[in-house]
Amino acid sequence: MSCFSVFVVIFYVFKKAPLVIKESWNEDVEEVTRNVPKKKKGFIMTLFGFLYKIVKTALKLLNNFQLLYYLAYGATALIGVLWHEFFFTFHMTEILVR
Repeated sequence: MSCFSVFVVIFYVFKKAPLVIKESWNEDVEEVTRNVPKKKKGFIMTLFGFLYKIVKTALKLLNNFQLLYYLAYGATALIGVLWHEFFFTFHMTEILVR
């Protein structure tokens, strides 16, 4: 059960996470090209821009309910194997999500 749960999580993340990341980075490119004229930026500004993109992408991933659900799904499967079988009860919430 836990192996299949981890497979479900991996396949879902491989399917959805790149789309969310691409959408987040494309929004940043559109904002920058629309508001800022083309000029050379310094290293510090480039670094802050990159860190801003990473934080914004992480927040966008954390706002995706299904991604968080499937990560919790896989985590509780592993905890159920390693610690106590009670954690497999989280898998019953699949009925509510679908």
